[in-house]
Amino acid sequence: MRKRSKPLVANTGADSIDAGSLKRGLDILRQLSSHGPAVTVNDVAARPGGSKATARRLLQTLAAEGFLRPVRGSDGDADSYEPGLGCLTLGTAVLSSVPEIWQRQSVLQDLARSFSIDVLVATIARGDALVIAHAAPDSNSVSAVGSVTALEAGALGRCLLWKQPAPRQAELMAAIRTRTEPRSAAVLAAIYQAFQSLEEKRYCVSEPAAGRFELAVPVPDATEQPVLSLACTGPKQLLDDAERIEALRAQLADTARLLGTH
Repeated sequence: MRKRSKPLVANTGADSIDAGSLKRGLDILRQLSSHGPAVTVNDVAARPGGSKATARRLLQTLAAEGFLRPVRGSDGDADSYEPGLGCLTLGTAVLSSVPEIWQRQSVLQDLARSFSIDVLVATIARGDALVIAHAAPDSNSVSAVGSVTALEAGALGRCLLWKQPAPRQAELMAAIRTRTEPRSAAVLAAIYQAFQSLEEKRYCVSEPAAGRFELAVPVPDATEQPVLSLACTGPKQLLDDAERIEALRAQLADTARLLGTH
């Protein structure tokens, strides 16, 4: 009688533990953008199912691998962790996959200086607008690269939302509706107004902060390039100069076409 071979059974328990640890580690790295320049043991432990012992172990592992850098307190212990050079390596690798951004950096810088504005290029990451390039009118400005904002928060995010395929756009809109209750009616109205402007004029405008405006234009889609939008932010009084703001819109549109060209 032929002996039946023993079926191969995956070690699902160990795999599940490894996958869970990996996810928690990635969640910690994502927390860096929402908690500012550092994340603490308490921040990580506060997540569902978390504990200080587990949080400390995960943070120490990420630090040992170079993705975090421990910040020592007066007692010599590390309860706070900042991004390490490992994060920079990953970020640089991702941005190198969009060479047009690097090639056009001087164009973005010239645009920023000519109009005394900040120029931003963003894509969608986990349902938010992620800035992947930033040019400022002066060298003393803090870089916004890596910053994350809600899609509904301003023109840049609304432009990215408008560019999504219909099924994905519907998913994102549903999430926004839930997240912004009870003011979702006003939020959705602002989004639809931006969509109408983009359909008719190929740009949209918002006022993300008092005395500031944000003007965004879509970047033409290119093969093997993420969905991108280009925006500028500046003092609101610039909107009162019709001739200058029209020149700015034209420059943004030209720059967007450059970014979408291989």
